[in-house]
Order: sequence, then structure tokens, then C-alpha cells
Amino acid sequence: MSLQRRISTGACLIACAVALMPAVQAAPGFSDQALSVSVTDATGRSGTLLIPRSAAVYDGIAQTLQYTLPAPAAIIDVFSGGVIATVTSATVYARMYPPRINLDIVIEAGAYESYLSVAGPWVGFPVISADVGQMHAYAGFTVRDLNWDGARLASLGQPGSGAFRAMVDGLAPDGFQLTQLVNQLIVSADGTVSGWQNDPARGTRSIFTAARDASVLMAFSLTAGDRATCSGRLSLFGREFPKGDSNCDTRINGFDIDAFVTAMLTPEVFAALYPHCETDTSDCNADGIVNNFDVDPFLSLSSGAGPAFPNTAP
Repeated sequence: MSLQRRISTGACLIACAVALMPAVQAAPGFSDQALSVSVTDATGRSGTLLIPRSAAVYDGIAQTLQYTLPAPAAIIDVFSGGVIATVTSATVYARMYPPRINLDIVIEAGAYESYLSVAGPWVGFPVISADVGQMHAYAGFTVRDLNWDGARLASLGQPGSGAFRAMVDGLAPDGFQLTQLVNQLIVSADGTVSGWQNDPARGTRSIFTAARDASVLMAFSLTAGDRATCSGRLSLFGREFPKGDSNCDTRINGFDIDAFVTAMLTPEVFAALYPHCETDTSDCNADGIVNNFDVDPFLSLSSGAGPAFPNTAP
């Protein structure tokens, strides 16, 4: 396939994956979709594997979403009914705060070269301001030649764009792209090759923008009959104790309810019970006072529905 056609195919696949994602407001803190795998092969056949949020395990206390593919799943061409690729395993983990998305998937291409777009869940969270926002991302890919003719995995899109991409404030290609990792892997006959990258190489770095949601995407081509094992990680870090984290354990969940009520009704008792914490984490509407007007925004945050006042920095 020509470079121009590969770029065009990549753009179409990414656009298709985004179009298939349901409205993100429909589920508390997470999109309605836990996983999407869209495939087009060199003959033009295409198909999509969609895993709804309802198939995943949602923990309303810890504010996490987890999914494991129970058995290999064939991706079927929408017209011919033929198998164009197979997802042999997949796991997804997402957490609302501190925001994190883990995506692991193993895919085998069918009889023709495949062009794939793999999207994990969208995650909404209390806004992280640009002056404190930090991130770390990791991507690792392993390619295995299964038919003794060599194998190649290459990122889709513009030359040099990564096979793994992480975004905030919108889905690809419209969100603010934080990073793109791992461009290409090539292996000889009956071989296996791995490649990985961290961003940054050590520790964390600034996200350079305010963020209130995050998503990850893998977009790459895979030679016919070969296998790709793919892993991607995105972790975001904001203020140590954001609005809604009333017990100051760095997470917003059901364990904050008692601390919130104490901060609102008996701040002197709160100070004794939570000496490492300030009552301003319970001031969820950011008006400088912890009172009844904070109840609704606190419930919105602790239920996973996201910040009730998204323009207010934590």
C-alpha cells in the first residue's frame, strides 16, 4: 500500500473509531464503551468489535472500570461475513481519580494486511489545571511472525506518528494530544521483536494544558497472518487533594462521604479526625465556605458523574 493511501486509511479508521463511541456523558465518569477495535484490511473489508461499558465491572466506591475479554473474538467483515482479524485477548482498566487508563490487547491479522484502531474508554475527572498537571505514559508492542515471511507493525497517520496516542480534553483526532509512542517494528521470518517507550523516560512531566478528561488510542497496520501484543498506559496527576477528596486519600469515592459531612457540620471534629487534611477539599462549589450548597457538587463528584463546576480548577 502506498504511503498516501496508508495515511488516508489511518485517518478514516481513527475517525470511524471516534464516530462509533457513544456520548461520553451517558455513564458516570466513563464512556458507554469499554473497548472498540476497528479493522480494515488491504482488500477493503472492514469490521468493528465493540465492548459496551455494561460488560465491564464498575466499582462505584473506587471509581474504577475493568474488563477482560472472556474468549477470543473474531472481527467480521460487515458485508461478506468473513473473518478479517481476531482479538485473542484484551484487558482494560480505567480509574477516575487520579486518572489512569491501562489497555492491553493481542490481535492477529487475517489473510491480508490489516489497519487497526483500538480505543479504550474515555474517562472524565475533576479538572486538573495546567500549572500542576503532570503525566506519565508508556507503550509497548511485540510483533510475532506466524507465517515465515517476516512481519511489520507501523503506526497509521502522518509519518512519525506513534502507534499509541494519549489525549486529554477530547477524543482523537480532536483532543489535545499528550504523547505518541512507538512508530514501527519490523521482524524477519519466524521472528519476534519488541519495542517500547516511556514519556518521560523517568518520573513525570507537565501536561501543559488544563484537563478534565482523557482517552487513549492505538492506530497501526499489521502484516497478514501475524500477531501483535500491545500495551498502553496513561497516568495523570494533579493537585494532591482535589475538590471532593474530603478524606485526603488522593481518591474521590464513597469513602469521602463521612469526611464531607464532618467538614460541613463540625469542622473542629474534622480537624481532629483528619489532621493532614483541610476542609477546602469539601468546598466543592469553590465559594470559600463548606455548607449545604456543596452537597450537590460533592455528590456529583463522589458518584463519578464528574465535576459539577468544570470551569473551577481543583
